[in-house]
Order: sequence, then structure tokens, then C-alpha cells
Amino acid sequence: MNRDSASSQGTDPVLRQPEETELTSDRLQELRRFHWSSEDAPEGGLEPGILPASLHPYRNRPVRSDFPLFVASSDDDPVLCRSLPALLEELASDVESRPVRDNLPRLEAAIREAVGGSAEFPEAGSVLREAADSVLGELDLGESEEESWSEALTGMVEALPPDGVFLPLRSTTSLELLAAVARNRMVRARRSFLPEVRELADTAELLLQADREAREGREPGALRAAMGALGGRFVDSEAFSGLSRRRGGRELSEPRRLRLREAKESLTSFLESPDQGRILGRAPTSLEIDGWTLSRPDDVCSAAVEAFDEEAESVARLLRAMRRIRLEARGELEPDRHGPWLESLSWEGFDRDELGLIPPVVAVTTPGALASGEMPSLSRLLLSGRPVQVVVLVDPLEIDPTEGEDGDTVASYRFEPAFLALAHREAFVQQVSVSRPEELLEGFRRGLTATRSAVHVLDVVSSEAPEEIDPWLRLSSAVEGRLHPLFLFDPEAGGSWARRLVFRGNPARESDWVDHTIRVRRPGGTEETLSVPYTAADSLLLSPRAADRFFPIDGSHDDLVPLAEWLDLEADEAATRIPFLRAADRKGRLRRIAVTRRVAVAARDRVSFWRTLQELAGIRNEHVDAAARRAREETLATAKEEWETIRARHAE
Repeated sequence: MNRDSASSQGTDPVLRQPEETELTSDRLQELRRFHWSSEDAPEGGLEPGILPASLHPYRNRPVRSDFPLFVASSDDDPVLCRSLPALLEELASDVESRPVRDNLPRLEAAIREAVGGSAEFPEAGSVLREAADSVLGELDLGESEEESWSEALTGMVEALPPDGVFLPLRSTTSLELLAAVARNRMVRARRSFLPEVRELADTAELLLQADREAREGREPGALRAAMGALGGRFVDSEAFSGLSRRRGGRELSEPRRLRLREAKESLTSFLESPDQGRILGRAPTSLEIDGWTLSRPDDVCSAAVEAFDEEAESVARLLRAMRRIRLEARGELEPDRHGPWLESLSWEGFDRDELGLIPPVVAVTTPGALASGEMPSLSRLLLSGRPVQVVVLVDPLEIDPTEGEDGDTVASYRFEPAFLALAHREAFVQQVSVSRPEELLEGFRRGLTATRSAVHVLDVVSSEAPEEIDPWLRLSSAVEGRLHPLFLFDPEAGGSWARRLVFRGNPARESDWVDHTIRVRRPGGTEETLSVPYTAADSLLLSPRAADRFFPIDGSHDDLVPLAEWLDLEADEAATRIPFLRAADRKGRLRRIAVTRRVAVAARDRVSFWRTLQELAGIRNEHVDAAARRAREETLATAKEEWETIRARHAE
């Protein structure tokens, strides 16, 4: 989280440390029972508005983030996407109007407020004009400055692509971006094939016409005249006229004629078919995207395999037809030799560009559905290599993301669908946050151009998020708290793990936790700074569903230990201590918050998984450290031996 991203007005960032008394033995026993079982929580519970101490300065404040995103189609990239700050800086780079340049932050805030959580895709030009009018009404500009303002804003609006829209941060944002990238890739791939498909369709018609003329006894010159200039480009009339003479007959055999007609029909069908993608599974009910069909089968991954095979077979018919017509046009088709090759062509024989012709198939699921029974079908899909996009939507602040509808929790430890997908070795896998749109889009582009299955584990904005904290900040907190670490695994990037695994976007990559600095005013009035680790439990404190796992401590005791320190204690000592977090209430008071054993174990599980990812990425890797230590020792030993040799020679 960027502490500089919050507005400069609002909550006092200095927390007040209240007077504390020693906990009574009865109160301490209540806290111990609470720690071991939330069912025995003391009376009162966690009051509303408790936030991690490091997030208190952002309470009820707008946060400057990348959202809303500007999204438009582009001839250079699959999707043109810019953060709002970057878009305005880019548009204003050539603007000479000083009022516009000086008020870009105001314009940015006005756009952000206008877009809000819109359910639609607001047209970017209209939003920019309205925001500019709103800001202009707040300014006291002279006539010449207003004219300069209007001219500059007109130029900025005209510089926007006509189809540009603003995309706010909401539960469907990541899927909408994936759909935009996938559909644009398919449209671009089809557009590049259209000229050749049209030409081959015309060629097939000319070949059929030439066949009719040949059956009527026409000579090559007559055939050439009948086919015209276009036929002369693609069909060698001399070769075609003599073809059947060499192979026993002056015209096409009936089976070849029939297959040529079918090939032409396949090309015509492709030219007339709409560009339509498919989304199957557990997408949010509010998701509606033009150019996509949505369905909700029971077995999402199995249905995705069937849908992909249908779409791939349609493209295979097209490519078989194109290959057949090319061979016929060159007079090189040998049915016995080429027939089996053409008929067996399937998606596995497509090159990368041809795979792009297949309408995208997106399977949407959740950790709970996978852990409850969908995992076998997902494994079959990934092992098949079919380039289907699998999206796993997770709420990273859920303490039990695999909890079923009946309330049963599938596992004691956190289920990691992205890490499990890595076990399939040849699947593209990314775990990414919508709060990092640049990494998100890069992963989508790489996954969609891969020649294999792709798994995207994406976080979602929960409707139950506390209103006091910006949704973007809530998602970012899950990344910082190691609940949703970011990584990407691309088998096509190289043969080594180091080349395949990308471990970027995570703050403080070499540490267990991210340390934040808070300012505290003690009871005597003195101020000091305090370094506070931001743990997984701090992130969970933002989840309303986890409220019963936390309880405020109204005193002090030697058995109270900060959670980050508690995690490093030996088991015997940890069993007698009560871990706590530093939090803040709505009055700006620094509070200690006790956590249940379940939350503490969840935090330990998160840091354990984080260390596993660090090792895979070559960070704090014990094997690497041991090798470096041996190399140092060997170097020192060699240097010492050489020094002793030099000393001996000198003495001699």
C-alpha cells in the first residue's frame, strides 16, 4: 500500500495510546479461553470500525489508485488499458493550458467520483467533459483562461479512442478485462485470416467452375478465359486441365468434387459466423458482456472441455478446407496421400496463429467448488493441454475459502488452487490481484497466447467489505498480508524454473511481512514512531465474516505477545501466550486485539506458504545460501593457503 496515495484531508494519522491497567486474572482467563475457542469469547465482542493500526490514516478517505481504468481497442495491442492518472498525464502532455495542468488532480478526483461503482461502462469522452465542467465551476478563471481551458479539454477528448470507456473496480472487473483481451485477440486473429479465406473461397468456386468446363470438353485456353483474371492468379489452368489426364480422367472424381464443395461451404460459413466467446461456471450473476454467452453447468471444467472441442472442430473444418483448396489449386492434391492427413487435422496440429481463431472458452470456478469435487475435472483439463482459460475467483480475506454451502470446512490449512495447478507442470498459472492491473493484463495476454491451458487465480471485491476502507486498499492489504501473494508460471518462458517463475509485484519480497510505521501519542503527550508488521491476521481484520475471531484487550500483561513475535516462539512457550494485533478504533485510539488460535495458525500457514514461494523464486533459499556459504569457505581456505605459502617463501 502506498501511504502517499491517500487524500491529505481526513483522519488524524496520529494514534492515541490510552492509559492501561494490568489485566485481572479473571479477564486473562477469559482471553485465554477466547484464544483457544471463539465460542467462549468474552461479552461485548469486536466493536464496529476496528482497523489495522497502519490503515487508520486511510479511514473514510478516497485513495488514489489506478481505477477507474481506461479501456479501448487498439491495433497495436490486444487491449489499450491505462490507469486514470497515467491517462490524464498522457492526454495533458501536449496541453499548453496552465489551468488544466495545475488542476489535473482535481480533474482526476472528479472523474473518479463520476464513475464511482457504475454498473455500466461509462463512455470516457462524456465523463471527461462532465468532470471538466464540474471542476471549471469550482475555479475562478478569467475569460481568456476559460477559453484556454475549453480548447485544451476539447483536444484531450478528441485524442481519446472513440470506443474508450472507464471501468470501475467491482466484483466483475477482472473477468471483464479478461473478456476484453480474449475477444480482441480472437477478432484480430480472424481479421488477419479473412483476406485469404475470401480468396480461397473464390478459388474454390473457380475450381468447381473449371471442373464443369472440363467435363464439357473445354481446352485450357477456354478454361483460362472462363476463370478470368482472378482465376489466373490462384489456379494454374494448364496444370489443372492436364491433371485428370495424368491420373485417369479429364474431370474431378465425384468424391473430390463433393469435398471441394464442402470445403467452399466451410469457408463461407466462417465468413458469416459471429465472433462469440463462451463463459461457463460460477461467474458473478451481474456479469453481462457483449459478444459472450454465459452458462452455468454443474461440472464447469468438463463442460469447458466439451465447449472447446466444439469450437476447435469448427476451426479445424476451416483449416482443412483451406489446405484442400490450396492443394487443388496447385494441382498437387493426391487423395490417397493427403486424405488421411487432412481428415486427422485437429487443434493439436494448429500453430499459434491458428489457435487464436478458436473462440475463447473461459471456465469460472471457486476454491470451495474445486475442493468439494471439481478438482478431478480440472486436472483432466490441465493435463489435456487444451488452451482453455480457467478462472478461480477468490475472496482473499475469507478465513475459510473452501467452506461449503453447509458450513463445513474442507481443510485445516488454506487451499491454494494456483500452487496445485503448478503440479500439472505444463499449464500456464498466474495468481494476481485486480489491484495490480498492469500485472493482471500482462498475465492475461501471456495466458491467452499460450498454446496450453491457463489458470488465473483472481481476487474479487467483496460486497461485505467495510465502507470505511476503499475497496482497492482492501485488495492491496491481502497482497501485503501474504494472503494473496502474486506470482506467474509460464512453461513457454524457458526450460528452467528460474525462467518460468515470475515473482514480482509483491512488496518486501525478502521479508516475512511488510513493516509499516505508525505514529503514536503516549498518555504524557509525547509522540513516537512504532514499526508494525502487517500480517495475514491484520488483513483478516478487514473481513466482517471474521469479526468473531478477534477481541479487544482492555489492559496489559506479560503474556500478551504481538502476533509476528508469537509466530517465532517455540510451541511450548506459544501455548501459554496470547497473540495480539495493533489496531485503531474510530476515535483514533491504539488498541490491542486478541486473535483466536485459528487466526494465529492461519497466519503461520500464510508465512509458511510465502517462504515456499520465496525459495522457488531463489529468495532466502537454503540450498542457495548453503552453496554460497561453501563457496565462501572454499575461497577463504584457498586464500589462507596461498597466504601461508607466500609467508613461507618470504621467510625462506
